[in-house]
Amino acid sequence: MTANLFLVGAPRSGTTSLYDYLARHPAVFAPVEKEPHRYDQDVLGSRRAMSDTDYRALYDPATRQRWLLDASALYLYSLQALDAVAGIADSHAIAVLRNPVELIASWHGLLVATGSEPHASLSDALAEAPSNLPFERRYVEIASFSSPVERWRDRLGAGRVHVLLFEELTGPRGDAVRAQLLRELGLDPLELGGFPHLNTHRRPAPVRIDQSRTVRRLARALLPAQVRRRLWWTATSALTPHAERPPMSPELRRRLELELDADVRRLEVLLDVDLRGLWFGSPGGQQPRS
Repeated sequence: MTANLFLVGAPRSGTTSLYDYLARHPAVFAPVEKEPHRYDQDVLGSRRAMSDTDYRALYDPATRQRWLLDASALYLYSLQALDAVAGIADSHAIAVLRNPVELIASWHGLLVATGSEPHASLSDALAEAPSNLPFERRYVEIASFSSPVERWRDRLGAGRVHVLLFEELTGPRGDAVRAQLLRELGLDPLELGGFPHLNTHRRPAPVRIDQSRTVRRLARALLPAQVRRRLWWTATSALTPHAERPPMSPELRRRLELELDADVRRLEVLLDVDLRGLWFGSPGGQQPRS
């Protein structure tokens, strides 16, 4: 068996919380590893690659659930993942989008916390030329949703790609939004309990978690990839406690809003939703921070 329901992103947009929520439904099987990254080597490279055998083993415990869930939150940007998902019969994808400026700040904070981003200042991180950076540090590209969403909808069809907004998913209408998603997936809209607020902003680790090349070599030689990933996330959680994310300067916020405005306008047409009013209506105002 393999996955047929894909929570494809975007990162830092409530995907961990939605994964936890969907996992409570008796018709959904969620493996212990939320983000296996089986199909996104074109954006992440081979360092997180999982073999087909290991990937299928994640779903061996599934019984007769309708949906087998894979929540790798960078699939949204991956042509390889899109090809793979499109080739799976009756597969569906869920994309959760949020204010792209807030996503950039939240994603940068996570990379700083885990040692993947050397610039603690977001302004300094944004000053680097994207062409010189690995994909996960191309902040504006990750926060530009219109082309990825269009690709997924064109390839799978709008009925198989469910686009949610983080602000609605976690807001006063959240219960109705989540119940509608379950109906679109052909599931009974059961009462699954409150929507958790998981994977919030983290304080940077005192040392780079993956700093030692010797430790990395030994881990690769002695431990299966699945075990290495689990240990890495355990260390990350232990060394990067939750903390309040520092506010963004109004000047930087406005600069990013202007840079992303054309993409948000295009996304508005695709989704027929007033996103600039939702996301940029009061620049510098209070937004959910995680």
